[in-house]
Amino acid sequence: MLIKRKVPYFRQEKWFTCGPACLRMIFAYFGIDVTEKVLETTCETTELGTIPTQISTGAAKLGVESIATKNADIEDIRRNLEDRLPVIVLIDPSYIYGGIAGFGHFIVVLGVEEGEVIYHDPDVSDGEFRRCEIEKFLNAWTISKKWVIVCKQKY
Repeated sequence: MLIKRKVPYFRQEKWFTCGPACLRMIFAYFGIDVTEKVLETTCETTELGTIPTQISTGAAKLGVESIATKNADIEDIRRNLEDRLPVIVLIDPSYIYGGIAGFGHFIVVLGVEEGEVIYHDPDVSDGEFRRCEIEKFLNAWTISKKWVIVCKQKY
């Protein structure tokens, strides 16, 4: 399932603001215009980054219902996508791109289809609608404790 309505893509403005950049994409998907700087402050992001619960709490402070869950599974992601809810996940990007292992990074998952995960990565210049083999994604996600952050717009 791939979310049909386009989730806007934003590149992160600082090397440590992948979490706020992903949250900005989710807010824009809901039609809420907010800057990365506001989200960085609201999520209490530091140069060490942001943890999943800070993203969820930051979203709630700005009026968007959110929950961060550890040890989710791919079916949790699929169910949210079926409900037209893109999800933010925490990965170790070295399992997808190579490089040094052990760093967390947030991406927005848009779809899971045909053995691939489709996502926006705020840290790469061609980060919009990237594709990754599901096995690579699962390895990158598992090492980061399978965190998933789901936001729901309040009506």
